Amino acid sequence: MEPNRGSIYDQNLGFDWDPPILNVEDENKSWREQVDKRGGVTNPAIDLFLDIPVHSPRSRYQLNDEFKAIGLDVGLDNLKERRFSRSTLWLYDSDGKQGRGYNGVMTAEKAIDCLRLKRFHQEDTPDASVRRFHIHHPTPESMGVLILNSELTESRGLRDFFWNHIRGQSNKASIRFNIGDGVRQFSLTYHVPTFVLRTAGLEEDILEDCRKKVGERPWRKSRKLLFLSTGSESDEDAVPVLHESQHSFTVYGPSKGIWKSIALADTYFYKRDPENPDTVEYYADYPDEEASNADHNLDSDSDPDESDSESDVEPEVWDPSMLGTIEARMWLEEWWNIFTIVQSRVENHLEAQSATIVKMPTSRDSAQKALKDIERNRQWAKQTQELLELLIRTLRAIITSWQVFIKDDDLVYVPKTRRLQYSIQQIKNKFKELEDVLDLFVGLENQCHQFRKTLELDTGALNMSFMQVISPVAVSAAILQAGVFPGKQFIWFIAMIAGFFALSWHMEPLSSPLPRLFAKVMKAYGELSGAHHHESPHNGTTEDSSESSDLRHHQPFQAIFRRMTGFSDFLPPRRAIEPRDLEEDGYRMTEFGFTQGTLRRAPAALIR
Repeated sequence: MEPNRGSIYDQNLGFDWDPPILNVEDENKSWREQVDKRGGVTNPAIDLFLDIPVHSPRSRYQLNDEFKAIGLDVGLDNLKERRFSRSTLWLYDSDGKQGRGYNGVMTAEKAIDCLRLKRFHQEDTPDASVRRFHIHHPTPESMGVLILNSELTESRGLRDFFWNHIRGQSNKASIRFNIGDGVRQFSLTYHVPTFVLRTAGLEEDILEDCRKKVGERPWRKSRKLLFLSTGSESDEDAVPVLHESQHSFTVYGPSKGIWKSIALADTYFYKRDPENPDTVEYYADYPDEEASNADHNLDSDSDPDESDSESDVEPEVWDPSMLGTIEARMWLEEWWNIFTIVQSRVENHLEAQSATIVKMPTSRDSAQKALKDIERNRQWAKQTQELLELLIRTLRAIITSWQVFIKDDDLVYVPKTRRLQYSIQQIKNKFKELEDVLDLFVGLENQCHQFRKTLELDTGALNMSFMQVISPVAVSAAILQAGVFPGKQFIWFIAMIAGFFALSWHMEPLSSPLPRLFAKVMKAYGELSGAHHHESPHNGTTEDSSESSDLRHHQPFQAIFRRMTGFSDFLPPRRAIEPRDLEEDGYRMTEFGFTQGTLRRAPAALIR
């Protein structure tokens, strides 16, 4: 019999959001219970959950490098033995209209007991066709609660979901919609590695992630940005601290009426505050009765602006149709906060250094100070640019993940309800604002790049200044060592130093006097040779004889000039012009050459 292909089925590329009723018995049993029925199973729980083939490389990069590194295998064994710590999570079960009595924030021990109840047809209890988990500061224990009580068809999806969450900054942001995966169900999953920026006092201990991997490495890293600690007077003692953060979410199920959602978020950088709505503790005291009347299915067509504000305080926050909007707003606010703090510190530094001019060192101390200033600014520019590149790369990946999600038309699978369309539009707006923040970060990076280029010029000027100080002494000492001057060497040494100092200090930084000196010498040389050349016509000689005389007299004079000036590498070679060199294939050619530093044409008489 053909399924009922309604408008939603047709609009979403063949996915039936209202399939026939599923096998309730399978939904009422966890994968662990079904495995235990086989009997004689002695494998560790982590091996059964991952189900890794013997020769699969997953045993290294998934099992050892991630799951065992955080102690998930130990956490699962402790839960089986009912050894609990202090982990908490938020659980909400309902049939779409009425919630169960245990809903709310609870310990891992209570969650284990609640999840042992049947999901469907539990006596005197509403069905849990809609099941939602929200875990702040996930631990092996809180994740183990979900693993041990998941259904057999969920284990593969949960394995990849938890693995990507643990990897954190090793992944790029991603948003994916999937249909199928061995069973007829949908899944929407996103992983967003991001950052938050907080400030702490110079002597204050920063809030670090207490969750450790093998080798005492934290799940998420925190680092003080000491190079940005030169802010305004009000922030003089405040050091920016950059915290890694990970947001992961998945919603999956066979239909729009039966599904589960899991939201994981890092909150280790928050101080304990029961009034903070971004933490689970904020919702611990709300009565379950208030929450039970506020649940909405994925196909709810109610107007979000018309909902009862008193009845939807708790579940509205983590309803899948609204969670994306709320977290997109949180990301936007955090990225604005990061940009504001970084921009303030960077511009304060650039403004303080913009008036700094590298002056000629007048003493050893001033030279050392100039070098230290340049090196300090160079290190600051390098660290700041590396920070900005990291932030830009992370933010661009978040924006790209949304753009790819939209481009791949994954949204066509989402039911066309007013509530969902409202949320999607809000998310679009937030990502457009994130693009604006990205542009501002790029502009700030360009400022730092220009500052680094200025430092390179300053370094070149300082190097030239050192040359101007050291070169006269070194050159004078080298000349005297050759013994080319008679008499008292000390007097010659002082005289040459004075002369070379006068020459070198006349130079401007990053410039050389040689081109100007060479031009003046060549001009004088040309005038002297030109005067000799113009005397020959008055002596009654012919043009040919004058040219020959010119050639004869120039060569010895030029040789003497080369020896006296040492500019032999700059002057072009000179030889007599042979007529056969100017003829080729019977054509009469003319020759242009450098003579006396000017360009002239060879007389036609020589060609004949």
